[in-house]
Amino acid sequence: MAAPLRVIVLGAGVESLACACELAIQGAAVTIIQPSQSRQHVIRLGRFSFDLRETVITRPDALQSLFTRAGRAMEDYLALVEIDPFIRFWFDDGVMVNFRRDAGLFARQIDQQFPLNHQGANFCNVVLARRAGEHAKVPQLMSSITESHVLRICQATHAVWEVDAIDRGMWYTFGGVRQVAIALERLAAELAVKFITSDKVETGSDASPPGSLRVDGSLTEADAVIDRRDARFQDDPYAGQPRQVLLLGINRRYPHLAHHNAFIGPDWAISLSAPCGLDPAHAPVGGEALHLELFFPPHKITNPPRHVFDCLKKFGMEDLEKRIVSRHMFEVGNAVTSSDAGLAASRGIAAAQGVIADPAASAHAIGANRVGAGA
Repeated sequence: MAAPLRVIVLGAGVESLACACELAIQGAAVTIIQPSQSRQHVIRLGRFSFDLRETVITRPDALQSLFTRAGRAMEDYLALVEIDPFIRFWFDDGVMVNFRRDAGLFARQIDQQFPLNHQGANFCNVVLARRAGEHAKVPQLMSSITESHVLRICQATHAVWEVDAIDRGMWYTFGGVRQVAIALERLAAELAVKFITSDKVETGSDASPPGSLRVDGSLTEADAVIDRRDARFQDDPYAGQPRQVLLLGINRRYPHLAHHNAFIGPDWAISLSAPCGLDPAHAPVGGEALHLELFFPPHKITNPPRHVFDCLKKFGMEDLEKRIVSRHMFEVGNAVTSSDAGLAASRGIAAAQGVIADPAASAHAIGANRVGAGA
């Protein structure tokens, strides 16, 4: 009987964990090397907790198939609920539009809100072209959309269509999206994946097997090494573009907010998640843990972000600044990906399947001390 393929996976984020699980399912002997300071999946401010990455999952099918191949029921590890509407768009002229999974229903809603020139049908044509991968047709089709709000929604949701989220839905994980990493770590342990914690990782000698690494001076032999950290931003439309994140723990909720909201102004946008309507555990009773990503001209970003509060006053949050209990603002760029956990899992699974198909292609050297938290 042939010895199992030995694979080292660097990092212990969602992508790395999904990769390790898929490899183990395929019969490989897997070792995960994780740093002593793994990337945070959650930030806690007093009694408020915030997901660091996107608060939705657009590829639950990738996770579902992984658990199924492992002979497990995903429901025993994760509790998911579908989000509807996908996004609630708020425009600075007072118009609100619920962006929904069912393209036909959304088209009828558009025709009711904007009864001019069959805008719903035009929107559906854009959707169909994007689904079919006919991207060259999209600009011409979008030129037929004359209603400004619908056009801005088409532009704003481009990344959603690119990952086919409209077909699979947007989902939330109870307990926060960090629960995906926790569930995958549990699954990996059940599949006999070995975990090593180390901050000192170097390539092996020329005489070592091609995928071997020295961990704290000791040789860990392997046939292949998977390090996906440099590729994890390929599906992030904002990769490498710094943006501000504002976390607000507040002592009230705003019932008019959806789970995921987008506020659109003439030269700015705010992506705001309000998870406590679905999952009250993120805040004290009656409170909310708002996660905001800010897209403003640089000169309008200050700390405290007065301009942000002024913009949100137009949308029924006049008392927001007075309701703040905890606040934290920071910049993200290449340090944190906005890609959701479902997409990260699908990338990890694809990487594992590539190694199984061609182990030699994945045996490579890495720079010393480059172990990170993974994607």
